[in-house]
Amino acid sequence: MEAVHFQKSLHKPGVWVIISTTFTAHNQEPVFMNPHHPPAASQAETLYSSQTFQVGLLSLKAGERRDHYPHLSITQAITQAQLFVIEGSLSLEKTTVTQGQRITANADQTLCLSNESSQPVLLLENLWGSNFNPMPLAEVTETRPWGSFTVLKDLPHYKLKQLAVNPGSRLSLQRHQKREEHWLVTAGYPEVTLDDQVIKLSPGEYIHIPRHSWHRISNPAENNAVVEIIELQLGDYFGEDDIERQQDDYGRS
Repeated sequence: MEAVHFQKSLHKPGVWVIISTTFTAHNQEPVFMNPHHPPAASQAETLYSSQTFQVGLLSLKAGERRDHYPHLSITQAITQAQLFVIEGSLSLEKTTVTQGQRITANADQTLCLSNESSQPVLLLENLWGSNFNPMPLAEVTETRPWGSFTVLKDLPHYKLKQLAVNPGSRLSLQRHQKREEHWLVTAGYPEVTLDDQVIKLSPGEYIHIPRHSWHRISNPAENNAVVEIIELQLGDYFGEDDIERQQDDYGRS
């Protein structure tokens, strides 16, 4: 019998996040496969990886089912997998996971992913583990006074960035009218302002930034390490001119 655990986001009332899903109905041992050669029906694209973290895109065709996710390998010990639904919806027994929601599996869990719709499902895949093949950022990195960002994907219905915030720096206090954002911390210990809250996050933790919400990322100087965040934008428009600033350390309007 499947056990699905729900938890309301601590960071914004009314936002539901799937924290973990454990499947015991199959009662089978994990299947050891090479993650670089997934089943033929699926399409996977790695966008960036370090030795311990990998981010990419995973698509499931209509009617496709993956009984053991993540697929394990002997050389790459995956300790945690997080999936964000970018497009479409997944079925998990009686549960449906739709755009903007996430699924998390820890080392002792496997997921059964099923696309029961007539349309493909696109997922943002984040994996923690060991012995990934480091892959540098392929796109052009743009510098800012607070650090830099790299656009990993820029399509009409979503945009994906990697942010790097220097110690002692912070972004402007800003909001957007045409997009929401999902932040996943991959390195460092940022402080995130979300409206009237200040939230401290650690690697592997996540926060949802709804449209119209005031927000900023700060990297306290005492951390003495760069904060790295994967940012998924969902909405109608992703231009840099959809930024309304309330306060900025660098005098930008």
